[in-house]
Amino acid sequence: MEISLKSLTLTHPAFATATAVTISAELVWPRPAISARMGFQTFSLRKGKASLRGTKDYERLLLKEKVDGRFGLVIGLTKPGPQWALNSAMAEILGTALSGIGSGLAAPFVSTALRPLLREPFNQLADKIEDDEPILIAEAGIDLHSEDDWVGEHKFELKTTKSLKLPLEPKAGPRTKSVAKKQKFQTIRKGTVIAEVILELRAS
Repeated sequence: MEISLKSLTLTHPAFATATAVTISAELVWPRPAISARMGFQTFSLRKGKASLRGTKDYERLLLKEKVDGRFGLVIGLTKPGPQWALNSAMAEILGTALSGIGSGLAAPFVSTALRPLLREPFNQLADKIEDDEPILIAEAGIDLHSEDDWVGEHKFELKTTKSLKLPLEPKAGPRTKSVAKKQKFQTIRKGTVIAEVILELRAS
């Protein structure tokens, strides 16, 4: 099975100015004795939509894995934001996906921009994420079977996995105590749809 991104649209106005987002694709029990396989890609955003024009197939490919029997497909989304802000989330996803495997297997499927993250021990990657903030803020999933006719496009509405508190007007420059007190926030409740994703599933 090959899982590729066909389109991504952020539907919540809180992320209207985001410039990048990371999407993960996880196969749960893709075949006997394999509990999970995960892949991910970071995409640039323009006006709330992934910029896919002119991208190559491998740049849209999230995961390629053999499936056998009943399995699940879960799509996840990190908090949209500037490219640099995604590094810690990507490091944590790497640490989870590669736990127990070792860095030697990472290079073939990690983009050039992310390979420097592999120089850090995996047991230190979790320190990059605040305890009260989930790595993947929204998810959606479906049940599938290897003998089903799943080839083609599939639409997902990604819902938040917990309530999020976001600044209404992020301010540039140093944050003093007085600025922090004046900062206004908005809350996105758990279960809110914040993105629509269309994936293309192909037999490989």
